[in-house]
Amino acid sequence: MSVSEAPRLHDANVHAYRVDCEGRTVTLHARDVAERAFDIEFVGAVAHKLTTQLEGNILFGIDEVEVGSLVESEAALFDQERRYGWPALGCEVRSNAELVAALVERGTRAFEITPSYGLSGWVLAREMRVGWET
Repeated sequence: MSVSEAPRLHDANVHAYRVDCEGRTVTLHARDVAERAFDIEFVGAVAHKLTTQLEGNILFGIDEVEVGSLVESEAALFDQERRYGWPALGCEVRSNAELVAALVERGTRAFEITPSYGLSGWVLAREMRVGWET
């Protein structure tokens, strides 16, 4: 079996995920349509929201979106959780506009997870890596 090409996210089954708060990573463990295991790792993660997990989560795709767009669409969540220091940026932000500026200044990117079935959500992280499990 040749796995030299990058794993295809479309129609992949996400069977588990792991959040490492101290290491600031969110990892989705997936299998492609040929049942080959691979990981989708979000490095430098500062916030995430994953919902609608099912036994057979099937990805449609993961797209990078504008940080400001994501914060705007989740404004109520960020407004509510800001008083508890979330997301943990190491600086105080008093508004969503300040949050967007702080995220952009740190090189944070926004990734939207779109399902065909099941798991959906988003991750704010420095980068996304996709690679075969070893």
